Amino acid sequence: MTTGVLNYPRRPLSERERTIREAIERFDGKHPYRYVPIEEYGSLQGVIDELTSGDGGTVWLDPGNYGGFTVRNSGNVTIRGASMNTTIITGAVSAEVGYFRLQDLTIRATDLSIGLNVFKSGGDTARCELQRVYIGGTADNSNPPVRNGDGPATGMVLDGTIVATFDHCTFAYCDSYGVNIDTSSATYSTNVNTFRDCAFNGNGIYGVYMTQGGGIAGMMLHKFEGGNMENNDSKDFWSDSATFIIIDGVDFETAKSHVGGEIIYLENCQPAIIRDCNFVVGSGKTVTRFFHMAGCMAGRVERCRLSGAGTWAAGAVGLFNEDCVQCTASDNILHTAGFGRVINNRGSMFGVAS
Repeated sequence: MTTGVLNYPRRPLSERERTIREAIERFDGKHPYRYVPIEEYGSLQGVIDELTSGDGGTVWLDPGNYGGFTVRNSGNVTIRGASMNTTIITGAVSAEVGYFRLQDLTIRATDLSIGLNVFKSGGDTARCELQRVYIGGTADNSNPPVRNGDGPATGMVLDGTIVATFDHCTFAYCDSYGVNIDTSSATYSTNVNTFRDCAFNGNGIYGVYMTQGGGIAGMMLHKFEGGNMENNDSKDFWSDSATFIIIDGVDFETAKSHVGGEIIYLENCQPAIIRDCNFVVGSGKTVTRFFHMAGCMAGRVERCRLSGAGTWAAGAVGLFNEDCVQCTASDNILHTAGFGRVINNRGSMFGVAS
């Protein structure tokens, strides 16, 4: 283990160690950091515990396989791999409270229930920042790809997590969900979480699954900006009882049929916004609807486009249920799905009493 800027081993530095030292000295010379080479992977948890018990710091990892770890009461800890393709966390990662970052690594978590679990059980608010992180398993090269079964059941769970950001991350080929956003506590909300240019692909049930669970604290302000969702077995996106869901500029592509179902399902959400998205159905595949809102208030579907060589099974390729209130669709390009396609608005256009 290499510690600090000056305390390097007396042997000649590897190129990796030299690169780390130069980066730290150039950008962050006073920031505590630890370098854990692959041959010392067993010391990783102890290093993380040392930093989290102090003022935080950065842990630099090599290419290779490291076991899982836990981050507790973190004030400011960054765990940084060599790249998403080369630094592999074979176990699960758990973060109870505090603020931490993960960068440039993969969490495989083979045969485990959760790859990354970020939750609040007391103490500080659970927050995190992920950049260029892959969570999940692998798949073969067929179309659609078939999961190899080497990922977790659920890629990531957020429960009591607030003001977390996820940039250029992938949640793929998990047995159940790519991401599960939950509120299981009556005290801790799961709010203000943003996904930018992320992928949610090839998961066994949903790409994104949001549920209020048994809690009453609620979920609010979740944004999905850019990126893509494709080839999830049941639906790409499912949410209930959330306040302010924004799906903006996401590319939805499917090489799987969803007959009698939809790509996005939102229930009892307010407001719920789907805008500037592209929906593509692959050749020989059939999808009934691109969205279905039930019991939603102030739902908006705007400037979305349907395309592809597949088939949209129903004339109403989008649906607002009768129990929707003040829901509208505008400026969507539906003619590429075939003649006479409509978005069926069965809901009330009247407002509700304050």
